[in-house]
Amino acid sequence: MGLKQDADILAFARQTAADDGWADPVRGQALLLIAKLGGTEDLDALYGYLESASPVLQARAMQAIAALQSRLAAGGGNG
Repeated sequence: MGLKQDADILAFARQTAADDGWADPVRGQALLLIAKLGGTEDLDALYGYLESASPVLQARAMQAIAALQSRLAAGGGNG
């Protein structure tokens, strides 16, 4: 995928994660996608999901934070 496509997908993932109209498992998958395509600017939002009442979102947020931090530490960041 190109940078434009990645940016569009990342924007969609951010919107989906924030929209409580979606089921929690869908929102959780969006968090994991944010970890794959996002950057340091996404960490604060991901940490916010740790406060969610949903155990699914909490678990996916932990996974996403770990994945994003690992990717950034390896030099694969967008942020």
